[in-house]
Amino acid sequence: MTRLRLPLVGIPFQRRTTPPAALLGLANTISMVFAHENWEGRNNWINNYRPDAGPGLNFEFKYDPKTGLDESPAQSPKDYIDLSVTQLFYTSNMVHDLYYRYGFDEVSGNFQQDNYGRGGKEGDGVIANSQDGSGYNNANFMTPPDGQNGRCRMYVWNTASPYRDGDLEAGIVIHELTHGLSTRLTGGPANSGCLGWGESGGMGEGWGDFLATTIRSTKDYKDFAMGSWAANQVKGIRNYVYSTVSRELVIGPHMY
Repeated sequence: MTRLRLPLVGIPFQRRTTPPAALLGLANTISMVFAHENWEGRNNWINNYRPDAGPGLNFEFKYDPKTGLDESPAQSPKDYIDLSVTQLFYTSNMVHDLYYRYGFDEVSGNFQQDNYGRGGKEGDGVIANSQDGSGYNNANFMTPPDGQNGRCRMYVWNTASPYRDGDLEAGIVIHELTHGLSTRLTGGPANSGCLGWGESGGMGEGWGDFLATTIRSTKDYKDFAMGSWAANQVKGIRNYVYSTVSRELVIGPHMY
């Protein structure tokens, strides 16, 4: 493998940053994320389907959910799986790069197959399952200690017809990936059991929502819901929306 010249902050996109033997010829894999479909909900993932962008690396796929009577609501997301895997791949890499710039680097326990000699344990890029068949209406992220792959499972939502794909709800994806950040920073990269239950688990959920909301926020909106599109309801998947205005206690009366 030829070592690449990399900047001190972040890592540029390279199709073949990881050695070809490790990629197994996969077109949309780099050192941080392995994205693919997982309709069967299995643990094996290396040979799962991934879209082929061709020699030009053109990952532009059409979102065209089918609503006709000749197709079941559950089938529709499968028809645009190329788009879903690509979107999950893009969002996951965006989050990696953003968190890297704010300090979640190799020494801090981030997720990379190759750490380029910068410290920490490598070999732990995120395994990102699009349309995972092990559940509905949810998502999760498994965070083992540094040096072991994290696993992000994104599910289809049967809250509308046709069914909706959680991969396309950026807030949910960012929330799940943030579990990797908070879990490896709380207790250190080698101790991933600090946020697994009870009150500490609730803190992890809150941090996930906070960063997902902060990253998506714009000056044009004051109220922010989590997962409103996937859940097909205005308030989203929480009891109340998050708000940045003084009427917050009216919108969301929860206090810590």
